[in-house]
Amino acid sequence: MIKLPNTTKKESNMSQQQSILNLIGIKDKNISFISCELEKLPHRGKLIEQKVIYAALQAPHNPKCPRCEGITISWGSTPSKIRVPQAFDHPTLLHLKKARYRCKSCGYTHTLETSLVAKNCFISRATRESIMIRSLETIPEKIIAKLTNVSPSTVSRVLNPLLYERKTNIKTLPKNIMIDELKLMKDTEGAAMNFIFADAKTHEIQDILPDRRLHHLETYFRQFPREVRYHVETVTMDMYAPYIQLVKEVFPKAKIILDRFHVVQLLLRALLQTRIQTMKKFPKDSKEYKLLKKYWKHLQKKHKDLDSVYRFYCYHTRSYSTSFEKVEELLEIDEELTKTYWRVHSLIQAFMEGDQKRFFDLLHQETTEVSSYLVTAIQTLRKMEDYLINSMEYGYSNGPLEGLIRKAKTLSRVAYGYRSFERFKNRFLLICHQVMPVTGRPLYYKKKAS
Repeated sequence: MIKLPNTTKKESNMSQQQSILNLIGIKDKNISFISCELEKLPHRGKLIEQKVIYAALQAPHNPKCPRCEGITISWGSTPSKIRVPQAFDHPTLLHLKKARYRCKSCGYTHTLETSLVAKNCFISRATRESIMIRSLETIPEKIIAKLTNVSPSTVSRVLNPLLYERKTNIKTLPKNIMIDELKLMKDTEGAAMNFIFADAKTHEIQDILPDRRLHHLETYFRQFPREVRYHVETVTMDMYAPYIQLVKEVFPKAKIILDRFHVVQLLLRALLQTRIQTMKKFPKDSKEYKLLKKYWKHLQKKHKDLDSVYRFYCYHTRSYSTSFEKVEELLEIDEELTKTYWRVHSLIQAFMEGDQKRFFDLLHQETTEVSSYLVTAIQTLRKMEDYLINSMEYGYSNGPLEGLIRKAKTLSRVAYGYRSFERFKNRFLLICHQVMPVTGRPLYYKKKAS
């Protein structure tokens, strides 16, 4: 049989009181528990059941006067309603009676302060920390406000000052950077798209700018010293012409790396447009039209990845066939489509394998037998031969940056958009762990010093 420790009734009550205070995160020894009630109180225009904890804040000895350090006497108390974290899924309110003191010498009166809340504030520090922790998740600020029982304006006031904790350091830039554009909101100072750049090695966001237009970007990057800009070795980007001009102007010693995804996408888009052009040559009720319309994805796949084992039923031909056989059947429909298909997939294979000789040989072959869409794509790539060589020699890509952009789009979608660019930027950097105040909680992320 387990023997319980011998405790008096008074010690047991004290222990229960301390447990209740610990439950809502109150560690101030000057706060003593009085009672706990479940009451219906108005909250944002509605009557809601809330746990109300009544407590008193009283120092064991009268403190000295903060003005003249004289002797003080008790001078009543002042009530304070403090919002604390939820207890068992109930909104919790702390009714705290704060002791007041009056100086015998100068007559100055003051209220006893507690570490539970900041001075002249009615939202506890624990609630503020809870808001910051929840802000790391991709959820709207209104949901955070609902979970912490505060108003959305309070959430904004807690989060917005954190933006100033992270200032762009104009004395340093990563050796390898990646740049891209993203769409965050409908209109940002007349700009259709925003700009983001990050470290290509660590994938850490360097900054997000409201405008991607060339003159704005040049103004921004020219604030970095010349020796810092000359230190940049590579810049990974898509084939947007103003970005190429930007790099030549502000990073003259950097090598331009075209993102491999955009190169492959350019070639596959040319094949897709060729397939659509071929499809339109036939009547809509013809077998050729229906086959090209239904099985277009098979043409986009790498030829070596086509399945030659699994057979599926094609109701247009009333027969079973594999993915490999279906592509062969589609290529028999039109000769131009066939020539375009083999040139596109040969270029992609050589490019992804880093076979420069084969790739440029294919790039400079005659284009009389391929479609006009592929001719345009090849002419574009011929103008960027030096950058294509860098793409095959270096392993950098914009993949990590595209992942961050997708996260930004998700945040914008779940929050139903943001009106303020700075507020969106602040919240996005919070989610990416790029801005965070130093606190005592181990859950918080602190940016490492570079």
